[in-house]
Amino acid sequence: AEGGRILVRDIDAERNVLDLLEQYSFLVYPYGVYLEDEDKIFAFFQTGLSRLQKAAAVFYSDDFKLIIREKTPFISGIRLSSETDLLEFSFDLGDINPSEVSSIFAALREKKQYYRLKDGTFLSLDNKELNGMAQIADQLDLSDKDLEQKTLSLPKYRALYLDQQLKDAGMRNVKTNSAFEELVRDIRNPGDIPVSVPNSLESTLRDYQKTGFKWLKALSHYGLGGILADDMGLGKTIQVLALLLSDKEEGCRLPSLIVVPTSLVYNWGEEVCKFAPELNVLTVVGTKKERRTLMKRIPVADLVITSYPLTGTPMENSLTELWSIFDFIMPGYLFTHTKFMNTYERPIVKEQNKDAMKRLAGHIKPFVLRRLKTDVLKE
Repeated sequence: AEGGRILVRDIDAERNVLDLLEQYSFLVYPYGVYLEDEDKIFAFFQTGLSRLQKAAAVFYSDDFKLIIREKTPFISGIRLSSETDLLEFSFDLGDINPSEVSSIFAALREKKQYYRLKDGTFLSLDNKELNGMAQIADQLDLSDKDLEQKTLSLPKYRALYLDQQLKDAGMRNVKTNSAFEELVRDIRNPGDIPVSVPNSLESTLRDYQKTGFKWLKALSHYGLGGILADDMGLGKTIQVLALLLSDKEEGCRLPSLIVVPTSLVYNWGEEVCKFAPELNVLTVVGTKKERRTLMKRIPVADLVITSYPLTGTPMENSLTELWSIFDFIMPGYLFTHTKFMNTYERPIVKEQNKDAMKRLAGHIKPFVLRRLKTDVLKE
């Protein structure tokens, strides 16, 4: 009894409280219990405190506080700059200092539940947008210095990958400009591009070939490269000739170079004569001396055809050959060969890593157009 009152203990309720504290790893000392590990403190504040308040009345002093940021104001934007012809990718974590971004992403890679900011507050890492942004930073090989900037300048060939990754991360409110949107739309949906097939080929090209022509035209317009990888017999040559003829009709006076296996040099010449006789063709073959003589005529040619030794279908030989093709058509797109080997080729070839395969496919898919005969059988 105390002051005339009788205190009746509720042993079961006390046991429930003690069990709860034990679940969150509280340690016992003579006059109470305590926590000293940050992970455990975070876990208790995130879920344990509310459970304790349901089990008993909880009183605490003004000093007893821990701020958990469950949601981070995430602002992101991408624009294609007409001044620099580069992508400007911006992301902002509100009042969180940019110098902490790389450490936050490191904590995400370590699968931590939270990151303790320099102001003492805890940032919950159970956040789809943050995780998506961390994955993008890893995939684009962004350095700590890059992450400290609020706006990054990136090659525009990253546009389609960024667009898809941001959508996959659930970041629907990314601000974009019309130039960026047009680039993504034109390459993803080339059939909708308002560009005409050269008149001389309008009745020759099938619908899927017209789509292929428009896809090549979009890549050319944006200064990007790609691989037309249709099945054999689906008319890759005529789709390329349509592009070259269209460029000439639009005033292009620079020669284009066609490099093919030796056995196909004259086939290409015949195809040009048949489908695009308007193109002035120069075939550079023969001895070194003969080739040098022929090369003097390159400035007046629309199309220069030459050969290389046949080593097999590059797309089927190895991932390194795939890397080399992309490094030729868009230098740097698949990163350095060392990074490509470590990030993609070894995990895919030696470990059959499906995640690595999926990530590589995400990079190359927008720039490879492949139709099978079964896809266009009706045409």
